[in-house]
Amino acid sequence: AVLVGGYIVFGSNTPINQQIVLYLFARVAMGLGKSILKARAIEAPSQTFSIFAALVWAAVMWLFYEERDTLQSSLTRSMEYLYINADTFTDLRSFLWHNI
Repeated sequence: AVLVGGYIVFGSNTPINQQIVLYLFARVAMGLGKSILKARAIEAPSQTFSIFAALVWAAVMWLFYEERDTLQSSLTRSMEYLYINADTFTDLRSFLWHNI
C-alpha cells in the first residue's frame, strides 16, 4: 500500500517531487548504512563521514567536468559560478552584487 501511495503522490517527475524524493533517498541511505553497522555490532570508523564527503565531492566534481549535462541545472549553475566565473567581474557593482 505504501509503495502504491508513493507512486501516486510522488510518481510525477516534477522539480518539487525530485527535491522531496532526493532528500528522502539521502536520509534512507544514511539510515540503511547505520542499520548495517548496528546489525553487525561494529562501530563506524572515526573517519567514515569524512571519507563519504570526499567521495561525494569527488563524484560531483568529476560529473561537473566530464558529464555536466547529467547534473541538475541549479547545481550546474552554482558550480559554474564557483569554479568558472567567480573571479570575473566587470566593475565594483557586479563584484558586490554577485559576491556579497
